[in-house]
Amino acid sequence: MREKDWNVKLRQGCRNLIEGLVALLYPSGLSCPLCRREEPVEGLLCGACQLRLEVWREEPRCRCCGRPGPGEGKLCRDCRESTPPFRLARAAAPYDGPFRQAVHRLKFQGELWLAEPLGLLMAETVSGEAGYGGTELVVPVPLHPGKLKARGYNQSSLLGEVLSRKLLLPLGDRLLVKERETRDQTGLTRKERWENLKGAFRVDKPQQVRGKSVLLVDDILTTGSTVTHCAGTLLAAGAAEVTVITWAVGSNR
Repeated sequence: MREKDWNVKLRQGCRNLIEGLVALLYPSGLSCPLCRREEPVEGLLCGACQLRLEVWREEPRCRCCGRPGPGEGKLCRDCRESTPPFRLARAAAPYDGPFRQAVHRLKFQGELWLAEPLGLLMAETVSGEAGYGGTELVVPVPLHPGKLKARGYNQSSLLGEVLSRKLLLPLGDRLLVKERETRDQTGLTRKERWENLKGAFRVDKPQQVRGKSVLLVDDILTTGSTVTHCAGTLLAAGAAEVTVITWAVGSNR
């Protein structure tokens, strides 16, 4: 068997295993995956979390980065002062309450099954936004190999796999590489985050992104430093355009 065929079969086997575990750990009728208190009334979430999400989705937000704040159809101050390299960024949820807790459980507590419901809600966001039309390739934000080895998984890759499957798009996992270890972004100012990530990313096999409309996947958008550096790297490698989807969006301050 050729190495390429073996890799395909191995990836499919891993995906089947993950889906089986999701079915085991998250069968219908269990508590809401976000708040873990109430049972889902319809779909993935309980009534309280669904209502909270719907109210948040009605808030006006920046037409470029998707952060709440400016009037509908307007740009936030940061996007006015410095145009991001990505064409559009949106999030499935706010970075607070049960939405924040859920991504922390995925990211830091090893609850890998959460990638499925979170990824499905992200895919729903993409499908409902006309600005994502024409997307050709899903690319997750990478971890440095040292951090990947220590954590054992990349939460953005797990979310990217769900998006790739749900949206019927190829997954370019590990096309984007983080080749320089950086400080943890938590607690850094906007300027410090920008300097921290300068030159940290590169594209492996640029021919696979050249001319493509790329959907960049990450877990959280706060200042936007990470997705800005990644989008710029993809465009420099020849991508036609980059859009961004994250699970949650928070304050950029």
